Amino acid sequence: MKVIVFLVLSLLFLACHNQDGKQYPMINLESISDNNSKVLFSNIVDSIRYVALETNDSCLVAGNSSICGITEAYIYIRSASNIYQFGDDGRFIKEIGTLGRGPEEYPNIAEVKVHNRKVYVLTWGGEMVIYNENGDFLRKDTPESLISNFEIINDSIYVSEEKDYEDRGMRQYLVGYLNGKKHWNVLLQQDDLEIEQNYKLRGRFYTLNNIVYYKSLYSDTIYQIDNNFNPNAVKVFNYGKYSPERNMYENFKDRKNAINAGYIFNEMFFEAEKYWLVWSMMKDRYYLTIFDKDKNQIIYNQIPDKYP
Repeated sequence: MKVIVFLVLSLLFLACHNQDGKQYPMINLESISDNNSKVLFSNIVDSIRYVALETNDSCLVAGNSSICGITEAYIYIRSASNIYQFGDDGRFIKEIGTLGRGPEEYPNIAEVKVHNRKVYVLTWGGEMVIYNENGDFLRKDTPESLISNFEIINDSIYVSEEKDYEDRGMRQYLVGYLNGKKHWNVLLQQDDLEIEQNYKLRGRFYTLNNIVYYKSLYSDTIYQIDNNFNPNAVKVFNYGKYSPERNMYENFKDRKNAINAGYIFNEMFFEAEKYWLVWSMMKDRYYLTIFDKDKNQIIYNQIPDKYP
C-alpha cells in the first residue's frame, strides 16, 4: 500500500463582515496559494469500495458519465442523455425515463438528482421531470422562469436557482417549490449589465445532514436554507485577487480572457463531517483545496500564486 506523507499548513480561518454587518467564518484561499503539500488519503475517507458496472447493449456507459445518486440498494449513472440504474453490486437493472418530446419524457438533461426513491431530471429548458425508482413517470413541473440548478429538501419541496433576463439585465432568484408550485422566492442578484443570456452558468447546491446549502456563482458566501426556506449566510470563501469582476461571468469574450489570465471561474464543493473539499478551475484546470473543520485550517492547497 502506498503511503503519502503530508505537512500541515498554518491556520487561516478568519472572520469576514457581510453586508448585514455580521461576521461569518472565512476560508482564505488567496493568502495560502501554492502550498502544495501532500495529504494522506486515509485521513479523508474511512473506506473505499470498487464496483464494476455491468455493460451491455442496453447500458453503454460513455467516458464522460457521472454518478447522479447512490442509495442503499441502487447506483444511478447519467451517461450522455440516458439515466441508468444499477444494483449496489454493479448489476444493470433498468433505464430511468426516456429521451424524447412526449409528455412523460425529457428532451435533454441539465442535471439529475436522486432523493428518497425518486429521480429528478432537470432539462436545459428549465422543466423538472420526476420518476420513481421503478422508472415510472410521476409528474412534470414547468416553472414560471428557467431553473438553472436545484436541490431537494423533501418529497414535497425542492429549492432552485432561477434567472430572469430583461433588457439585457439579469435577476437571479432562489425559489422554493411545494408540490411543483412556486411557494416562495428571494432575490439574490440584480444588475443592468449588458450580458448574454446564459443558463449554463450555475451556482452550487449541496446537502449535509439533511440541511441544504447554496453558493451563488456571483458571490463568495455560502447560505444555509433554514426551515422557513430563507437563505442565511454561514461561511465565506475568499478568493481575493483570483475573483473575476462581475461582467466577466456572463460575457463570453470577457470570460475567455479572464480564464486565460488565471481568474477562478468554476468551483465544485464537497462538505463532509470533518472536511471541506473545494475544486477551483483556473486556465482550464482544477486545483484542489482541503480544509479541516476540526482544526480550522487548510491542510492542502494547489492554487498557484503566479496568477492572475
